[in-house]
Amino acid sequence: MNNIEYSVYFLIKDNVVIYIGCTKNIKNRIASHRCNKEFDSFCIVYKSTSKYSSYRYERMITIITSLFPNFVTTNKTVKRWNLNNYFEKVSVKQKKG
Repeated sequence: MNNIEYSVYFLIKDNVVIYIGCTKNIKNRIASHRCNKEFDSFCIVYKSTSKYSSYRYERMITIITSLFPNFVTTNKTVKRWNLNNYFEKVSVKQKKG
């Protein structure tokens, strides 16, 4: 039984998707991106315990965003995290727990 959860996510800068990725540790991955990419928000668009389906979804969403570049930034159902607010919430949770 696989308890690992994979997340497919976007990095966004000025309402433009600049990166699409898949990871099994979203907090660490976003933190590492802060060192080498400029972005102001991100959103998690898919979660699954299946590595295969997560990477297929990542590939599919890469194709969709290349055909429709404004899909993510104009789609109101996609929850976006402001980069600074996200890390403030994470550090507060870590201090409590």
